[in-house]
Amino acid sequence: MIKTKYLFGVLSLATCQSVFAQDFLSLQQCREMALSYNQDLKAATHKVTAYEALHRSAKSDLYPKISASGDATYTGKGLENLSVRYQLACQQNIEITQTPDRFTVKVPLIS
Repeated sequence: MIKTKYLFGVLSLATCQSVFAQDFLSLQQCREMALSYNQDLKAATHKVTAYEALHRSAKSDLYPKISASGDATYTGKGLENLSVRYQLACQQNIEITQTPDRFTVKVPLIS
């Protein structure tokens, strides 16, 4: 009989300590935990994200497709054209110096 009372006392003490060790949660904390662990809500969020991406993709198909390409050939008249146009626009001459390995163009400042 004494052993059972002793055993009952030890068990009571052990369960009381575990009850007091638990944290108390407010209603707001419970709601936040429920939302964070809700798998259906997470799946719905992923579906919304996927549908938004699909909508953007479908919307972009409505816009016209634009592409450009170009080709240029050198006629050898670039510096001559530059000189003539600068003379017409500014009434000043540019100085072109050409050597076998390079050329230099000196353009006066427009005031």
